Amino acid sequence: MLEQYTKYDYLFSNLRPNAIGGIKIFSRDDDFIIQQKYDAITDEEHDIWSRLFTKLINPLDRYACAEYINGLAALGLRQDKMPNFAELNPKIKEASGWELVPVAGFLDEYVFFELNANRKFPVTDIVRQSDRMDEKYSDGAIQNEDDYTPEPDVFHDVRGHVPMRCAQFKTPSKFCVVDIRIRNHGKAERNRYASERNKRHESRDLRRGNYVQLC
Repeated sequence: MLEQYTKYDYLFSNLRPNAIGGIKIFSRDDDFIIQQKYDAITDEEHDIWSRLFTKLINPLDRYACAEYINGLAALGLRQDKMPNFAELNPKIKEASGWELVPVAGFLDEYVFFELNANRKFPVTDIVRQSDRMDEKYSDGAIQNEDDYTPEPDVFHDVRGHVPMRCAQFKTPSKFCVVDIRIRNHGKAERNRYASERNKRHESRDLRRGNYVQLC
């Protein structure tokens, strides 16, 4: 995670290394890519998914944006079964060119944005409150509730983020990851990108009510 801090770190304490509820953070040195073993998912895990899915139906219908709702419909997620990534990937690739990559858990920002730069979205295969989650953190309990867990689980990743990967937001996603990638480039490259970014910002309609944030 981030190596250098300032006197304002107390405002961003959630970004400090290994300070996210005691969960393991995977880096480039770890074997973070895994395979989803869908046939090994238990009835308990499917039941937990179904319970969480049901709880969010009404709030999402009321508050979610149209792009999210349309993306969710395009995915065709089942209410009674955890998602099979092999079945979701063709739909996502057709919609936006992205694909899901199963990972072992929370990724540091370098790994996360490197995957994003190649249109790969990391998703975990474990669900909160399951026996597998308890086993993963048997050496130290983490907050593990219906409403929150610091470990990004499959429900958070797929129900929360993946519907937007079925929306037609190819260009904004590219701009998001470029901001991260240019940190490894020279000063001239950073200045060139900053100039291009400023031109994009100036070209937007900033009148109240007409501004749409890029990413």
